Amino acid sequence: MGVWSGAALADSHPRGYVYDQRYGHNHYYPPRGYAIRAVPRGAVTVRYGGSPYYFHSGIWYRPYGPRFVVVAPPIGIVVPVLPAFYSTIWWGGVPYYYADDAYYQWRADQHGYVVVD
Repeated sequence: MGVWSGAALADSHPRGYVYDQRYGHNHYYPPRGYAIRAVPRGAVTVRYGGSPYYFHSGIWYRPYGPRFVVVAPPIGIVVPVLPAFYSTIWWGGVPYYYADDAYYQWRADQHGYVVVD
């Protein structure tokens, strides 16, 4: 599966989580490839390219065998809500929202936040 690629990550969490301090975000996330037995309760299910993705607290999961693995979200996937923890970045007068090495932009026509490059 994917590899954790955040350049501004430091400090280890006891469970192997990493600290994302980019843009003053300052939040812990599990690394890409981290596997769990079940997605957290309250996760939002989003279908993209015919496959299910699960979004919870800024973390994206995909099924992988009998488990769910932390992955990078695909560019273009839409989620209806932002996580509780995110940072707002302004670029060219447009707000972008950042969490766990992913950038989101509000798109009214899609009724949600689109993952952008």
